[in-house]
Amino acid sequence: MIKYRPEIDGLRAVAVISVIFFHAGFTFFEGGFIGVDVFFVISGFLVTSTILTELEKDQFSIINFYERRARRILPALFFLLAISFPIAWIVFLPKDLESYLKSLSAIPIFSANVFFLKDVEYFSTASELKPLLHTWSLAVEEQYYIFFPLLILFTRTRNKKSKRQVLFVILLFLASVSLIYSQNLSSSKVSTNFYLLPSRFWEIAIGSILAFIPTSVYMISTSKKQLLSFVGISLILLSVVMFRRDTPWPSFYTLIPTIGTVFIIMFANTSDTFVGSLLSNKFFVQIGLISYSAYLWHQPIFAFSRYTFSSNYLNTYTMFILSFLSMFLAYGSWKYFELPFRDKIRFPRVLLFSLSLILSLFFIVFGYSLSRVFRYFQGESIVAKQLLSKGFAYAKLISDERIFVRERIHLQDKSPDILIIGSSRIMSIDGILGKESLGLGVSGASIEDDIAIVYMSTRKLNPSKILIGADPWLFNLNCGHERWKSLASEYYEALGEKTQNKNSPKEINSLGYSIINLYETLNFSLKNSPIDDATEFHAKIRRDGYHIYDLIYSSKSQKEIESEFNAQINYGMDQYVFSPKAKMEFIDMLREQSQKREVALILTPYHPQLYEKMKKEKPIFLIIEKEFRDLARENNILIIGSYDPDKVGCAADEFYDGMHPRAQCMKKVMSQTSFSHKK
Repeated sequence: MIKYRPEIDGLRAVAVISVIFFHAGFTFFEGGFIGVDVFFVISGFLVTSTILTELEKDQFSIINFYERRARRILPALFFLLAISFPIAWIVFLPKDLESYLKSLSAIPIFSANVFFLKDVEYFSTASELKPLLHTWSLAVEEQYYIFFPLLILFTRTRNKKSKRQVLFVILLFLASVSLIYSQNLSSSKVSTNFYLLPSRFWEIAIGSILAFIPTSVYMISTSKKQLLSFVGISLILLSVVMFRRDTPWPSFYTLIPTIGTVFIIMFANTSDTFVGSLLSNKFFVQIGLISYSAYLWHQPIFAFSRYTFSSNYLNTYTMFILSFLSMFLAYGSWKYFELPFRDKIRFPRVLLFSLSLILSLFFIVFGYSLSRVFRYFQGESIVAKQLLSKGFAYAKLISDERIFVRERIHLQDKSPDILIIGSSRIMSIDGILGKESLGLGVSGASIEDDIAIVYMSTRKLNPSKILIGADPWLFNLNCGHERWKSLASEYYEALGEKTQNKNSPKEINSLGYSIINLYETLNFSLKNSPIDDATEFHAKIRRDGYHIYDLIYSSKSQKEIESEFNAQINYGMDQYVFSPKAKMEFIDMLREQSQKREVALILTPYHPQLYEKMKKEKPIFLIIEKEFRDLARENNILIIGSYDPDKVGCAADEFYDGMHPRAQCMKKVMSQTSFSHKK
């Protein structure tokens, strides 16, 4: 075995604190996600060093290797899964519970990265509500360690020196290919690049390659060690502060923290360097020892808290408390699960493997089977009925907004005079149009959403007017909005194409109904929300469709606002490519509807500060507004408002955030036309 190096545990502490504070939302740690890359390098170095030592002594065994991995990874992981399930059962709503259960079944076979690739973008807001999202990195590591021993067997030779050389050359070649591959993917297939092993391989391989380098290479003067170890920790800390969510990752940028990690491993000798001595401090070492459990626990704690409580309550102080709680639970997990299972006498190999197999099969079968039941749970219908009976509901209860809108239309007992259709940017208009309006907006509405919802609503209802949000991403081929697929059948039907509705409910057996009844009793009874218009409630929605958001824009710091603006200016607008097909479909819909009723397009204003940023950095917004005006004029369609807040008289305090105006602003927009319904 290799000699214990406390400074590496100290480095683990830096990595896990960075990751936790990043997920907590602390702006100073916006690049804290690089902590995972630090872990990859450390893991590759330590695991490969142990293997090479065993190879030198002719003691390497694949079964021993996997036994060590199982003792290291599985006990704490299975404990986390066992604890998280009852919490998810109580807290989550149907679609979110279904997603959680699917991830539960993917984790034991180390395919979580593949699952989350299909399920959610890592840096999206939705990812913050996924309690097991962070297990993607465990999957990447274990996939690497399935491949690595096989590579060792493949390169078996009698000569130990030549074997090391062959392994070194193969790893160096594969790492180089992986690095170039990740750089190429970083601007095209962002999620694939982030989650999958081929583009992450090089990071772990850097650690593995480092293990091949003779220690004699490290033997340089103390002054050089001081300098290089200081450069190493500086590269890591600068990465934490410098990088952002929109930084292409992994890519050549990732070389900065990974090289920093290499420098610390090579040159931060505890007795010779200041950095090594600092990282060997008992405080850092203890956090490093529990870093794996801390990594496991922090994401579920944050996700369940964000799902349960309004963002108003989850301020910096609260998130720091939750971060400390994750450390407290991590210590318990380390002491009572990680350490005991490393004892080969208390838990011999046969018992360890037997328990691992039983629990793996349990979570796989249990998660998959139960997810199939909740796949057809119609929670959206429950909320839609609540909206009609009580006159209010909460968007937080809606698992799939598109299905919810479909249910609202189906259950609607009155035909409104005005329909409001579009994205969340238009939702606050409903409250100023009176009881005869109905808002059917959905977050991030795409051209497919608009067409499907117009088609569904006008088949059932007979409004005299329709307002449609003219969002800038509607004709962007690369807008990235895929949620419309919940209404795929309605969209294609609106275009006159026959499709089979793959999302139609299927028959559920009696056991499935029993499970659903138990879930509904526990879950929805706990969410009996009060009748209140206070902003602390998460996105309350009234019967007319008017949304009340919990976003308190005025309480944000300037740095937080700028960070939001960077995300909002790219929302649906990154790599803009005009789609003639989308524009023609939109025009066809407008022409058809304008023959039967009044139709108007709404250009919803952006926050003044964000609009100034648009003019300088993305003038495409100005071009798109002109295109919408030309489109409306050519087709004799009324167009109201402007992306420019000055043109409609909206001030900065009349916005929830950069993209969502309050009712005061939308009232000014509607005052410019006689279209608005008089109360």
